[in-house]
Amino acid sequence: QANDPVKWLEALVDHDAPSAWAESFLEAAIAIDPSSDVPWEIVGRHDEYASLSVHFGVCVAGLSASCVNRIMIAVTDHADSLAHVHWRDVPHEWKHRLLQHHDPRVRGSTASGMWEVFRSRPDGALGALWQAAIVECGEAELLREILLTDADVARAWVLHKARVSAEFMSNRATDDSWPNEEISTTELATEIVDEMDALDRLGLDEDLVCRARGQLTVDDRRDLILAIPPDADVMFFRQLVGSEPDLYAVLLLRRRLSEQAHLAPLDVAPSPERNELVRLARAHGYSDCGVEAPVST
Repeated sequence: QANDPVKWLEALVDHDAPSAWAESFLEAAIAIDPSSDVPWEIVGRHDEYASLSVHFGVCVAGLSASCVNRIMIAVTDHADSLAHVHWRDVPHEWKHRLLQHHDPRVRGSTASGMWEVFRSRPDGALGALWQAAIVECGEAELLREILLTDADVARAWVLHKARVSAEFMSNRATDDSWPNEEISTTELATEIVDEMDALDRLGLDEDLVCRARGQLTVDDRRDLILAIPPDADVMFFRQLVGSEPDLYAVLLLRRRLSEQAHLAPLDVAPSPERNELVRLARAHGYSDCGVEAPVST
């Protein structure tokens, strides 16, 4: 038995040995017979060792359906284990599975791990799955890098976040329970804090939108201005228009937008470019949109 890593692995697991002790024997067992289900069944007996099945399992191709299912279940509770995966060793089949996992944490961790190693989007169909995961689940710190290098991600991310904000605002507008005039001041303050927390979880970071804009062509920005839902946070309209009069004209022609959305691009510091936008707003009936501020030279 001394030369049988499976026996050693089983003994360690059955005696609740530290998972670090079992790790080398699991690795050795996989190297001897990658197609065997036995090592995965052993580490699957106790939750303490489930992270091992994730860390090593996603690097093995050709596993049985039952073994794949066991690992896909384990990764739900151990998504953080994906941070330690050697992504250069992960077969395409596992990248496809993980990028389509039902848990957004798994999709996000997979896409992030791939970016940290390869620093670029994958090719072909895998690239589309990676982009969807980054757009939906990517962390702000990572997006600060990606949005500066990938125009496709920038376009998709801006539209996704705008739609998420629109859905949130639409749901809030139809929520008759908020604000409730009968609740106390303390209770109202709590609800407002909860509201702010909910908005924060949406990830509406104007700095990220500004970074994304830097990767977009004028045509991209025009298409997004036309595609973004009317209920979206007005910050998206302000950032997409920027100081471009032609884009502001496109925005003003969207009649279903609110006055707040139409005038959002004017909420910037005085400049000759802003003055041009003010003149356009007046031409579209917003006579009280403000004055053309003098600009120091």
